[in-house]
Amino acid sequence: MRVPNFATVPGGQADFRHRAARRAARGFTLVELMTVVIIVGVLATIGIFGVRKYLLAAKSTEAGAILADIAAGQEAYRDETFRYLDVSTGIDTYHPMATPGPVAYDWTDTSGGATFNNFITLGVRPVGPVMFGYACRAGGPSETLAAPPAVGTTPEFAWPSTITGPFWVCKAVGDRDGDGKKAIFVGSSFTNQIYSEHEDE
Repeated sequence: MRVPNFATVPGGQADFRHRAARRAARGFTLVELMTVVIIVGVLATIGIFGVRKYLLAAKSTEAGAILADIAAGQEAYRDETFRYLDVSTGIDTYHPMATPGPVAYDWTDTSGGATFNNFITLGVRPVGPVMFGYACRAGGPSETLAAPPAVGTTPEFAWPSTITGPFWVCKAVGDRDGDGKKAIFVGSSFTNQIYSEHEDE
């Protein structure tokens, strides 16, 4: 009796292995390749968006840290003089740059004149360049600035209707991605909260 050659028998074990080897050697089909490319593209987009949000949030810590330095400086100044220091000429007049944008500026830029010197008086000396512009107004019932300046568009806390003593209000504004939409942070002597708008911008 003749023994069959399984390599030539359709459906035989050797034939199955031979067809599987040919499929493996064939590589990816165009559909499989495009599916992989799409998946990699989606993952890359999610990763880029997440990293961007993380970097912008990290830069927001600058504003919080410097506003805290301003608050500490104002309170120390009041302990010595019984009033707060009116640092800036306007709540929208920023130091160290006139218009905040996606460029970092050195804090020691003295073009702001008295504003720079007033921040130094408060002991506000950031290490390295900053992405935000800063302003601080102060006053009281018996001083030139009798009422706190309006800041922000939808504040989460309201200024008091009447001022019974000295106060200060400070503001940090930045446009880290250069799209014209400003991130705003505001602190004051009225509350220990920091109000923010568009903090991810």
